[in-house]
Amino acid sequence: MWRKAVSTSALVLFFLCGSVITFKELRIYKTAPDKPVEELQQLYPLHVMHGHVRYVTRQKEEDFVFWKEHVGSLVGIPLIVAFIALIIPRKRST
Repeated sequence: MWRKAVSTSALVLFFLCGSVITFKELRIYKTAPDKPVEELQQLYPLHVMHGHVRYVTRQKEEDFVFWKEHVGSLVGIPLIVAFIALIIPRKRST
């Protein structure tokens, strides 16, 4: 029972973090300009969607870098936890 709970929670966390990163990247790709806009303070370049450059504010850049580099590098850990929870042998009752 505990293995199902751990693996389900880990998979939900994996997909949740992955989808947040994906949606942030898609939103920036779709809404941010491809040239700097000084009036809106969109001066910080981000490489999204396989190298396309978009310019965002400092706050959005920091938020995106946090999710992409810090959380993104850890997103595989819940998947590994779910895998380990599923391969641990059960205790057989005799």
